[in-house]
Amino acid sequence: MKGVIFGLNPLVTVIDLTHGISPQNVRQGAFILGVNHRYFPENAIHVAVVDPGVGTERLAILVQTPRGPFLAPDNRI
Repeated sequence: MKGVIFGLNPLVTVIDLTHGISPQNVRQGAFILGVNHRYFPENAIHVAVVDPGVGTERLAILVQTPRGPFLAPDNRI
C-alpha cells in the first residue's frame, strides 16, 4: 500500500499510527483511531487496516467526514 501511495505522490507523508493492535481486534483499532484522528490535519486521509487477510476480495468502505476521509476494509462489524 505504501508503495502505491509513494508511486502516486513521492512527496506525501505516510504515518503509521501503531502496529500494536491485537490480531483481528477491529474494535481496538477503531478505538485507537477514534482517539487519535483529531490530532491530524483536516483532510488527512486515514486508512485503517486490522486484518491479516489484506489483499483479499473484501470490499472497501469510504466514510467522508467533515475532518476528512476514512478508508477501511468492510469487516462487516
